[in-house]
Amino acid sequence: MNLARDDQSVLIMRTVTMAFDPTEDRVFMDASDSAGQVERLWLSRRLLDRLIPALTGQLEKLVSFKDETISNAAIQSFAQEKAVLEKAEQSPISKNENSTTWLVTSVQVGQSNNKFQLRFVNEQGVAKEKTIRKRGVFTLEKPNLRQWLNAVFNIYKKAEWNTGVFPDWIDDSNSSAQPSLTIN
Repeated sequence: MNLARDDQSVLIMRTVTMAFDPTEDRVFMDASDSAGQVERLWLSRRLLDRLIPALTGQLEKLVSFKDETISNAAIQSFAQEKAVLEKAEQSPISKNENSTTWLVTSVQVGQSNNKFQLRFVNEQGVAKEKTIRKRGVFTLEKPNLRQWLNAVFNIYKKAEWNTGVFPDWIDDSNSSAQPSLTIN
């Protein structure tokens, strides 16, 4: 596939705020960079349904425990709850009249040690003639990725979407943590 770049700017995301828009039936993610530039990225359920198992599968591969008396799901659940409890609350960001809004058509995931890089892409065109119009890069440590996944899980519940794409260990119904939809 020939992915020519139409726009040279890449949003290096520092902070995001996510929510569900019932009119659009999509999730939006307001993302800001270190200079305070804000862009709104729209994420479809179909895209998220593919992304979530890829991310949770990579998290499961990173945590393996050799003690057979403790299940991997229990370890994952504990790590998930710990990440949610350690999340510091910050003010949500929101787009303004100068903000760019775009639909994410694909997400590329990179992983190195304890960091994950999510590359959100907007491609337009057909087959081999696709052109990248927009890109955003969000780099997350493992606990931040878990917090991001928790926010997406809570959005799925609010949207009344089927949460079957999430593993059981991400379900916070037994958690003492307060659900949050803001990731900073």
